[in-house]
Amino acid sequence: MPITDDKNIAPYSYSWFYHWYYGKITSYMDDGLQKDYYKECEYVALWFNRVRGNSVLPLFFKDNTDFNNWVEHYGGFKIILRYQYYKIIHYPIEADKETIIDIIIKALMQIYKNGDISK
Repeated sequence: MPITDDKNIAPYSYSWFYHWYYGKITSYMDDGLQKDYYKECEYVALWFNRVRGNSVLPLFFKDNTDFNNWVEHYGGFKIILRYQYYKIIHYPIEADKETIIDIIIKALMQIYKNGDISK
């Protein structure tokens, strides 16, 4: 099921992914409980589901214990039901915000390279 805007199928391009996901990603980086936490970490668990264009949850963490604590805090079962899949992404320590966003966007492009994830 491709994403459409009336008659046009959304293109598979870096600019489309950047435009579509940038706000979703930065909201977790700039607001709420994980505000600026990415600066202290070197991993992000990118939670997603089958359909390209649906919401994603980037969860920044330092190590396995930190990851488990964040998943528990966010209600792990709810995360699993809503997002279904996750991919752990490593990024350089002290990477700037735009570099991390670029890494996440490229990971999403790889995940959805053939459109939606089939069942």
